[in-house]
Amino acid sequence: MQDDIRRTVLFLVNGFGVDKRDIYDICNDAIIPNINKLASENIYSAIGNLSTNYKNGFRIFSTSDKQLPGYRTVAQDIIDNYDHHEKFNQIAEKLVQENKKLHIFCYLDNDTTIDHAKNIVRCFKNKNVSNIFIHVIFRTFKEQNYKIIEKNINNIKLISTQYPDVKFGMFFGNELLEDIQQTKDLYQMLITEVGERWPDFVRKIEILRDKNTKPGTIKPFFITGGFKVEEGDSILFLNYEYVDYSNFIEMLLNPKLHFSLSKLPLNVKVYSLFPIKAKVAIESVYGNQVSENYLVKYLDKINAKALVITKKEKLTFINNFLNGMQNTKSDRLDFMIIDDNLPIANIVTNPNYQLYIFDYDIGDVNNMEELKNQLHKADAMLGNVAHQCKLYDYSLFVSSLYGIEKEWKRENNLVYIINYAVQVPLIVVDRLTIKGKHFINNGSNQYLLPTVIKNMKKDLNVHSMISEKSQGLFSSFKL
Repeated sequence: MQDDIRRTVLFLVNGFGVDKRDIYDICNDAIIPNINKLASENIYSAIGNLSTNYKNGFRIFSTSDKQLPGYRTVAQDIIDNYDHHEKFNQIAEKLVQENKKLHIFCYLDNDTTIDHAKNIVRCFKNKNVSNIFIHVIFRTFKEQNYKIIEKNINNIKLISTQYPDVKFGMFFGNELLEDIQQTKDLYQMLITEVGERWPDFVRKIEILRDKNTKPGTIKPFFITGGFKVEEGDSILFLNYEYVDYSNFIEMLLNPKLHFSLSKLPLNVKVYSLFPIKAKVAIESVYGNQVSENYLVKYLDKINAKALVITKKEKLTFINNFLNGMQNTKSDRLDFMIIDDNLPIANIVTNPNYQLYIFDYDIGDVNNMEELKNQLHKADAMLGNVAHQCKLYDYSLFVSSLYGIEKEWKRENNLVYIINYAVQVPLIVVDRLTIKGKHFINNGSNQYLLPTVIKNMKKDLNVHSMISEKSQGLFSSFKL
């Protein structure tokens, strides 16, 4: 490892943010004394936040990219109308030859995924594929986002105006795919077309919103008939992220392992847009898409190694993101399980690492007291980390990769409202980065990683949010 690398700690209090409204005295010194002290004594700024969920936040942090790498690939092929994509053409030809139904499962999270879905359907229709059904999977990004859901569904439904045989089938939350029994319920509705039917989609959305149902937990329902999966049908998952479809795909391909029904659809063909995790291998239109820049690639450039301290259940997808959307093991990256009683002094003085990332998350709290308690625990750990950084002259960055948005009822019909979704803090504690001389440019947590890497290796040509204040009108001109 190089001697000119400045050892650095990145301490993340994920879910925490900057709330401009009344936050019920959460940020007082009794709860977060160390955060307040570091913010007042060092360079501090509120920076933009680009995510409201943990996974998306970690991906944006590692790749410094708001979009998944597959977005650009799909967009380019849509421009070419898939005429030059061999695998897509093979799927379309099979569908035309066999004249069975095509079931497209998709997320409609944003304008990009909606545009892709609409254009992929249009490409299938241009190749004379008929009888297409779209099944929508809702995801939990915000507690209340039903206006967005309704807008997105109405947007994708416009394609039915141009192609009347393109219809909608099931709607359900993504969290149902994680539970084997709920996945069975999904499958059974898919092959029997028996279940909750809501021709008035708007009314259904109003009920879900009024009941404060999280989108990811929405039970399956449908708005039109005729969508049941039958013998020889094809299924295409429009997927972009690392999602576990194991239970669902196994039922689609091997229904007899789970059901004793007399009529089970066999010979169902299953495809995905990108490779997905499943017990049974399925064909994908594209291979794995790798980001242009990501943590491990930065570590390669500066010949450094990082230790990530996080929860056990988060190791797999964090490793995937930090490796640029690749499920590989890098020698540049090690993990440790986070615990309230970590021996901080032993961890940050380990000579094998130049970057230490503490991944503390407060996003799963259910009430105000839990939030205060989790923040206080994070602050206590940060205090120990800050002490060691000062002792050994390390750089310390304190920030968050996403912000929670919560609403809890309290007495007298009032509510606690926490909105950390817009901005998160960035505190820079470094002997060489001087308050009054340096400042943090306008930016977002999209640029947090390159800022940290630039601080570790000053001569590396990457973007940093830290700048030095001008000394005068002609200070940038040298004679």
